[in-house]
Amino acid sequence: MTQSQTRILAFLTLFLVAFMIDGPLAEAVRDSALPLHVWGGAVSWLGNSGWMAIVLILWALGAALMAQNSSTAADRRIGRNLLKLAVVLFLAILLSGICVQLLKHLIGRARPALVSDGGAYVFTPLAFDMSLNSFPSGHSTTISAIAMIGALLMWHMRWWFAGLAGAVGMGRVLIGAHFASDVVAGLALGGAVSFAMVIILARAQVIPRPGGRQWAGVGQKILSWYAFLARRSDLGPDIIVLRLTVLVLALGTLLLVLFLSRPEIDIVASALFFHPQDGFRLSRDPDLAFLRGTYMLAIEGTFLGALVLWFLSLRARSRVEISPALWAFIVTCMVAGPGLIANSLFKSHWGRARPADVAPFGGEAEFTLPFQLVDQCAENCSFVSGEGSGIAMLFFIFVALAWPTIRSAPYTVLGLTGGIALFGISMRILKGRHFLSDSLFAVLIMALCILVLYRAFDIETHRKKLQTSILSADLKVFWHYITGPYHEPWSLVRDAARVFFAALFVGQVAGKMLQTLGRNMWVSLFSVRERLTL
Repeated sequence: MTQSQTRILAFLTLFLVAFMIDGPLAEAVRDSALPLHVWGGAVSWLGNSGWMAIVLILWALGAALMAQNSSTAADRRIGRNLLKLAVVLFLAILLSGICVQLLKHLIGRARPALVSDGGAYVFTPLAFDMSLNSFPSGHSTTISAIAMIGALLMWHMRWWFAGLAGAVGMGRVLIGAHFASDVVAGLALGGAVSFAMVIILARAQVIPRPGGRQWAGVGQKILSWYAFLARRSDLGPDIIVLRLTVLVLALGTLLLVLFLSRPEIDIVASALFFHPQDGFRLSRDPDLAFLRGTYMLAIEGTFLGALVLWFLSLRARSRVEISPALWAFIVTCMVAGPGLIANSLFKSHWGRARPADVAPFGGEAEFTLPFQLVDQCAENCSFVSGEGSGIAMLFFIFVALAWPTIRSAPYTVLGLTGGIALFGISMRILKGRHFLSDSLFAVLIMALCILVLYRAFDIETHRKKLQTSILSADLKVFWHYITGPYHEPWSLVRDAARVFFAALFVGQVAGKMLQTLGRNMWVSLFSVRERLTL
């Protein structure tokens, strides 16, 4: 028996075993501990093709710009290889996604949520209902397609990629989105599509041979961000930051003991704004709705403004004095704190119902404790406060950057800005959208987040340049870049033209790869037909 036949037999055996235990496993997962569901949901997002496609498109454009505009031949070669890798990954996701969607609707297998109604083996061919497209798993197919390419290019890390794909597949089973056999089939489908793509393109010399020396520079570029971490490793201890961290942890411990021992505090605080007939009347107040929109505008404007300034400072690195790290710090704080920690981690998985939805205030959900993993809410839940996290992070960013300026009159400035932030956070309690503990823990978690990032970005050094005269000079440089004519090498119009031609280059490379894949597929099909005829 050949090696290929052995692998096929092993896959079929694994698939049959998974298929046989689909029913009992789905029942067991449904009754499993909630932390397993949380872990499954946290890891399964890695197989979402949406964010991968966006990242790969931006990656491809950046690589094309590098390939066309770098000053050295070595960098241009690395840019071309980075572009080819991005296109290969994108095509792997696209082609495997097409295959998996065709199979989903053709086979029409019911999802595990329906296992109690008809069992694990309910099939409705040619179905277009989301509840009837379980086989195969799309997330597993996507992550397997990516992992296979990673393993082929970095063979010494193949078990790491295999473990990643397996973890995502296991996560899909744990959250009850797929049966085990759906995952096994998806992993096999994604890996097979990527393997065939890489082999065909490498033999046609469209991409470098997997494992060859030409990929060495590409790997160094992809992992170049480690240099940032290495530079941060020599930062000495900051006593003030350490003291603040200990203080925040101590406050968090005290509040946790308080709310766990006296959970009625949350009920009493929310009851102050609840009317038995009208409910949380302030939730319908137009003035508070306007103020809420103002706070959200400030959060979104700060993030987008810092993002634009980060891009401009990276482009004008030698022409400005304020380091891009300062603007990157603001962007990272907003993404990591309110975005990932508050909304993606806590609100999406902790399952705490909002005050207006719990039984003491006329709802049907059960009142639960902070940090308690429950299933009283499916999405956009109460713990922790998302908008409160954004407002708190905005306040902490202001204090971290402006402290050298406001330290001469700290009580006045901090009292005013802190009061504005406190009112914005409290509005969510007034409206019955969050408990008191949701808001307090949101503030403390954001404080810990910014303390870590403050040291990681070495803001103590960078904020020294944040002066009115320097900021004004840098803004003039940015404005000159934005309004500069095309004939100047450093202008937005010229860069836009570069991006346009880079996009054409990406399309050209992708088109060549698709043409090569299509031609080789037809050749393979005709070869198989001739063999069958003989």
